[in-house]
Amino acid sequence: MGFFKTRMKISKTEIALDRIEIMYHKYGTQIFMGHSGGKDSTVLLHLVQQIIPNIMLVHNVKPMLGESNDPVSKLTEMHPYTLDFIYRNVARSNLIHFMPASNMKKFIKNYGLVCQIDGSRACEYTRKGKSSEIVRDGAQVSRDTMTEVVETGLFDLTMSYPIYDWSDDDIFDYIFKHGLQISSEYIDNCEIFNYFMRKDASKLSFVGEEKCLNLS
Repeated sequence: MGFFKTRMKISKTEIALDRIEIMYHKYGTQIFMGHSGGKDSTVLLHLVQQIIPNIMLVHNVKPMLGESNDPVSKLTEMHPYTLDFIYRNVARSNLIHFMPASNMKKFIKNYGLVCQIDGSRACEYTRKGKSSEIVRDGAQVSRDTMTEVVETGLFDLTMSYPIYDWSDDDIFDYIFKHGLQISSEYIDNCEIFNYFMRKDASKLSFVGEEKCLNLS
């Protein structure tokens, strides 16, 4: 009984770190992290680097916002502020591979990769305008069916989702607690911006267009 009481007190952060460590011990150098430039990837990278400081990062290159005529591709279009964030923040201190989806299988084979750590979360299964699915056994399935590990996921990789059970508030609280920089894209989202303005906005850093840097 005491064991279960102890386990229930473990934070989501500690659980996520445990999940990352398990994958690292299992796959070693055959593991990499997908980084979209978004808030979830920002949180995940901060977590992952506590276990794997030199984790390989891969950004799946997507069409820019408003440039895609394909309804499927439109779900993953890249906001220009977020691309700017990747170049100015993520790539400045980490080696990150920019890889089109069409080249991913060759890239995976050349590096002998078998596992991807990814920041997708189950609670985003209802989000609009963005992808709300993951790949399992070659099929697109709703994120609300996610588990922490999918053995045969995107590109037939083992997919690890350490923060799959985190809520939006869990993500925002972590960003605020650790003073992480995020893309200026999120300043246009009133719900997110208002959340941080209720906190100490001086601890929040946006990277991107100049107009988004002034929080006063």
